[in-house]
Amino acid sequence: MPDDSGELREDPVDEWFVEFHGDLLRFARCRLARYRPRLTPGPEDVVNEVWLKLKKRQRPFSNKDHFRAVAVLSVVHWIADYAKRTGRKPPRDPFPSELVGGGRSPSLSAAAREALERLAQRNRRWFDAFVDHHFVGSTIREVADHLGVSESTAKAYLTRARAFLRRLLGPSRGGA
Repeated sequence: MPDDSGELREDPVDEWFVEFHGDLLRFARCRLARYRPRLTPGPEDVVNEVWLKLKKRQRPFSNKDHFRAVAVLSVVHWIADYAKRTGRKPPRDPFPSELVGGGRSPSLSAAAREALERLAQRNRRWFDAFVDHHFVGSTIREVADHLGVSESTAKAYLTRARAFLRRLLGPSRGGA
């Protein structure tokens, strides 16, 4: 795609995919590991299939965070579809119940999307810690390394992010 100078520029989706490739692989690995016995496709297979699906997508991504969210949910859906085709019973979903209405579905509600957007506006570090831990599947140590903070600080970010989301979503959505 040409930029203002007329030179060809790489599609931002390609750049974003490269940027999040490692996160998507780690997330796919974690999701696949939840099935016993394990599913046969490897994380690289899953991420490649999702990439092909995202490249065919007709609607543009509004920004990098939108791309990341769609890519992560695409991994979830691809693995769930594969498990269903091969007759596997899905394990309990690890997404926080306040975001998905009790953990019954990997799709985020409109209220949850809005709450996550407000969290990102409120404190980007809390948002990054929350997404890395709950959606990408990073351990506390990995979250801390990614953010360049101590493990106790990463835990504090997660605690604050959860409290913020509970306040926004209220008691009917798993909040306090």
